[in-house]
Amino acid sequence: MLLKFCLDHHAEWNPEVSRAALADTEEVLLRREPPFAGLRAAHVQSVLWSQLYRQTRARGERVLDLPDPWMIPTLLTIEAPSPAEYARLISKARLIYEHCMTEVSHAAVAGFMSHELQRDRRSRRVIFDLAAWMVEQRLGLVDLGTDEDCDVDERLNQTDYMIDLGVSLVHGLALDEARLLAADLEP
Repeated sequence: MLLKFCLDHHAEWNPEVSRAALADTEEVLLRREPPFAGLRAAHVQSVLWSQLYRQTRARGERVLDLPDPWMIPTLLTIEAPSPAEYARLISKARLIYEHCMTEVSHAAVAGFMSHELQRDRRSRRVIFDLAAWMVEQRLGLVDLGTDEDCDVDERLNQTDYMIDLGVSLVHGLALDEARLLAADLEP
């Protein structure tokens, strides 16, 4: 899946958490043939920011009980939900994210992602796109700067954690495994 693509081309990526890194990733994608249609720079950045990517690269071996990243099926082989179901789920996921930002929590998004993947593996595309959308939201949070009415740093931390969980869940980890892998990021 995307993990393999990112690992195979690790020297080309800018893993920083910034708009400049997102632009750099876009440039790389213009030069490379992505592993599937619809791949955006935000999809790649979500993986590059994840503990799954960092630990797999650092160890050069499986992380937890994750299957060999070269054996994980690509999104091309995973059936997607119908367009109507996709629209319903992605809208619901974004509303849950907004609720989590209001509550400064990650629990509802983590529960949604895990539940949907257990209910129907076709939801993998929804979770993958949600993680990419959260990358874009996270970069927008940085633009807020310091605001007395909201704790931007806490919201950034919550979003980072949700992105990390989403990437791990999409790549086949169970929620408990994803939480263990991202334990250092948990706000």
